[in-house]
Amino acid sequence: MRTASAELEAHLQAEHTTLARLMTLLTRTGTPVYFTDHDEDIEYEGQTFLTASGFECSAIQNVVGGGNSNLEVTILVETDAHRQQIVGGLYAGAAITINVVNYEDLSMGHLAMTVGLVTGVSLPYKHKAILSFQGRAASSNRYLTEVYSPTCRAIFCDARCSLNVNDYRESFTVDTADATKGFTTGDITGTAGYWDLGVVRWLTGNNAGQATEIRSSSAGAIALMIRTKLPIQVGDTGLIERGCAKTLAACRAYSNILNFRGEPFMPGQDYTQSKGTATPPVEAGEAPTAPSGDGANYG
Repeated sequence: MRTASAELEAHLQAEHTTLARLMTLLTRTGTPVYFTDHDEDIEYEGQTFLTASGFECSAIQNVVGGGNSNLEVTILVETDAHRQQIVGGLYAGAAITINVVNYEDLSMGHLAMTVGLVTGVSLPYKHKAILSFQGRAASSNRYLTEVYSPTCRAIFCDARCSLNVNDYRESFTVDTADATKGFTTGDITGTAGYWDLGVVRWLTGNNAGQATEIRSSSAGAIALMIRTKLPIQVGDTGLIERGCAKTLAACRAYSNILNFRGEPFMPGQDYTQSKGTATPPVEAGEAPTAPSGDGANYG
């Protein structure tokens, strides 16, 4: 239940108010960041809520009866380094607290508006990041265990995959550019398909600080999954990283089969509900095993 001081309650009921929202964002590194939508910095409870890094906040939707609250928060991305930190997951799963104060009289205290977690981050513009937020009830909707899948659930080169991304990364300089769709470079090795499903991380040029997935690759020619926001130019530099199809065969090609996080041989619905006529799943290249029995015991 939200509570506010009698003075702030009276101010909220007044015809004219002088209210500002204060947001505390606790990043996954444990570092708090303070924002305000007021046009000046606000000093409150020993912290400085910055308007220079201010935020825009959608209407807060709270649902009666234990439902989940949600909103979107837009924050400014001030530098390329800041953008790269966001791409790297700085705000993923961050805790958000939003309070309302009377900026003309902070002694009235605050009214707690919402508390929750960042459940999604997007970078639709070069200098803005949009954080999708859900309230505390979101945690009760999460799976306590992983759902099985035929493909690997690990992220390529994360702790569970165990491979080192530095072993599958090369630097490059663009030799020729195809607008926003791709480029060629003579700085990378690998046969056709070697960099498929990988990532290009731009270090310089119009798209510095951004990352773009790779659709296909062949002899130094890279075709991107989606267009870059701004044109690629000759001389742009970056890092290119390999990707993974997350299949058992792909994991075997990396000699990392012991860390495969999927269940490719788990029978599917067609097989489990069949009357002995379906074949169980097999790995590509293997002969299927004929089902046993005539299905008489399946009803």
